[in-house]
Amino acid sequence: MKTDPGSFSPLAEELNRLQLGDHLCSIYRDFEEQMEVIVPFFAAGLARGQRCLYLADRTSLSQIVPAFRARGVNIEEALASDQLLFLTTQESYLLDGRFDPERMIATLQKAEREARESGYSGLRATGEMSWILAGLPGSERLIEYESRLNDFFPGSHTVAICQYQEDLFPPDLLLQVIHSHPRVLLHAQLCPNPYYLPPQRLLPFLEAGQMSLALYQTVRDHLLLHRRIEAEQQQTQARLQDLWQQSERSRRALLSLLEDEKRTSEALRLSQARYQALVEQSPDAIYLVDPRSKRLLEANPAFCRMTGYSPEEVTSLTVHDLIAAEREDIDERFAAILSGRILSP
Repeated sequence: MKTDPGSFSPLAEELNRLQLGDHLCSIYRDFEEQMEVIVPFFAAGLARGQRCLYLADRTSLSQIVPAFRARGVNIEEALASDQLLFLTTQESYLLDGRFDPERMIATLQKAEREARESGYSGLRATGEMSWILAGLPGSERLIEYESRLNDFFPGSHTVAICQYQEDLFPPDLLLQVIHSHPRVLLHAQLCPNPYYLPPQRLLPFLEAGQMSLALYQTVRDHLLLHRRIEAEQQQTQARLQDLWQQSERSRRALLSLLEDEKRTSEALRLSQARYQALVEQSPDAIYLVDPRSKRLLEANPAFCRMTGYSPEEVTSLTVHDLIAAEREDIDERFAAILSGRILSP
């Protein structure tokens, strides 16, 4: 089945970057927030050719299918081909009415092996954990199970999200859930988790007893604040990158202008050199006159040869010294040149 996991949201892009071996929990407030995480999580797995495994407790397949379809993912084909498997709690966590962490981890290992043998690149799993609220035998070992999963996942071909509806669970348990997951999705936001404890530290810690609602709320609020700060840092980095790119474009534009100026200056120099060579080599007498003072500014060698003046003497001459005409007539003609008028000869 074809899906586009990048077409959902920024959260979808983050979920698409998850790697096999990752272990997360999702603490959500309602069904919409639950699906906001699970739909792009599974869409990414289907697009990558992974088998997806949904272990449901309170949610039915009749709810899942339209929720996926409403978000642009049609999973009927994946269900029909067994790329997506939908199992109940009784078919997974609570076989024979009790929970056994070692048996459940072995079940995940078997599911991963079968997925690989069927040609899938890995296993993408999610489970609703509300089954523990029934208090069946073994439920008290939930956090032990969650912690031991952190020995299973690294190096495996499985990535998983454990689902917890916030208002169903006591705060002390939710705090332990946060401690047992390297990464946390809190209210559909992927948060860094500085509270994670690896199994060798968490399992002894579980003997310490109950934790308070106030402590859970403090940890929860800190995670959300940490996420907002991280998002603001990413936005700041993006703005700095944009400013750097603008600066780089300005620098390149300035370099281009300098290159243009250099080429123009070189063309002007060559033009002046060609003009000077033509004047110097011309057999005709050529001289340059200041039209206001009528004084000669320079003259070529042919002028000096024809008139007998030296180059040093040239600049002391005026046109009155060279042209056999009345001074008033010469001045009138120069005035006409300066004003743009043309006089008849």
